[in-house]
Amino acid sequence: MNLCIVCLDALREDHVTPEIMPYLHGLAETGTRYRGVKCQTAWTLTSVAAMLTGDDEAFEKGQQVGRPSLATRLSETHDTAAFFGQGAVWPMPEMQWLWDTFDYTWSYMDAADWLQNCRQMDGVWDAFREWRQSRGIPHPWFAYIHLFEVHEPYTTAPIKVSVPQTIENGYFANRVNLETGQIEATEEEQASLRRAYVDYCHATDEKLAKFLPEVLDGDTILFVVTDHGDNHGEGGVWGHGPGAPWQTDAARRLFWAVIGPKIKVCEVETTSTNAALPGVAIELLRFASGGDEVDIEAVKQRLADLGYLGGG
Repeated sequence: MNLCIVCLDALREDHVTPEIMPYLHGLAETGTRYRGVKCQTAWTLTSVAAMLTGDDEAFEKGQQVGRPSLATRLSETHDTAAFFGQGAVWPMPEMQWLWDTFDYTWSYMDAADWLQNCRQMDGVWDAFREWRQSRGIPHPWFAYIHLFEVHEPYTTAPIKVSVPQTIENGYFANRVNLETGQIEATEEEQASLRRAYVDYCHATDEKLAKFLPEVLDGDTILFVVTDHGDNHGEGGVWGHGPGAPWQTDAARRLFWAVIGPKIKVCEVETTSTNAALPGVAIELLRFASGGDEVDIEAVKQRLADLGYLGGG
C-alpha cells in the first residue's frame, strides 16, 4: 500500500468549505476528516519537521531528534520515498538532515525565478508522474508533496487578485510588527488581503481537482494536510512566524483528511498536534494492507456523484 502526503502550505482549516474549496471539502467527505489538529508553532519548518518525525521539537533538535523520520520508518516496507518541494521549505540548511532521509528529492528551488515557479502546481505533478513511472507501479512507495499555492504573496501567481500596491505586491509579512503581530495597513487593504486569500484558495482547489484523483488508484492512501494557517486579523494580528507569541488559533488549526482503501467515512475529533501524523499514517497503512481490499471505485463514484471528480 502506497502513502502520499500532500501538504498545503498556509491553508487555513476554516477555508476548506463547500463555498471556497468545494473539491477538497468533497474529497474529505469520502474519507476521514480529523478536526482539532493543531501545530505547536505556526511556521513551516517547525511543522514539517514535526509531521515527518513525530516530535514537536524536531526542528529545534535537528539531527539530535533521536527518532527516525517517516521516510526512514517506511524504508522497511516501502521500495522508495520521495520529497517534492514547492516553495521555501526546501533550501533551509537546518532541514537538510531531514531531506537526506528521502531516497529522492525534487524542488523548484533549483529554478532561477522560484517565487513565480513555486505557484506552478502542474510542474510538481509532472515531476511526481515521472518519478512514479521510473519506479514502476507495482512497487510500494511513499511521497511527500509540499505545495505553496495559497501562501502569500498574493500577486506573483498567475491568477488575478485585487491587492493595493501599498501592501508591496501582496507580500505583507514584512509589514507585520514581530513584537505585536499588528500590520500597518488600512481596513480596505486588510479586506483586500482576505479576499485575495480566498481567491487563492479557490484557484488551488481547482488545481487539486485536476491532480489529486491521480493517486486514487486503489493502492494508495492519500493524506492531505496543512502545516499551519495564517492570522487574518483575528485578535488584531496577521501572518505567522517562528515562535511568535501572538500566533492565534486561526494560524495553528490544521486541515487533515485521509482518503483511500478501507478508510472510514467519518469525522474524528482530536486534540493531537501534527506530530501525530507518522503514527496515524503507519497505523492506517497497516490496517488498509490487511485482509480484503475495498474497491476504490466506490470512493471514485462518491466523488463523481458529488460532482468533484475530474476537475477539467
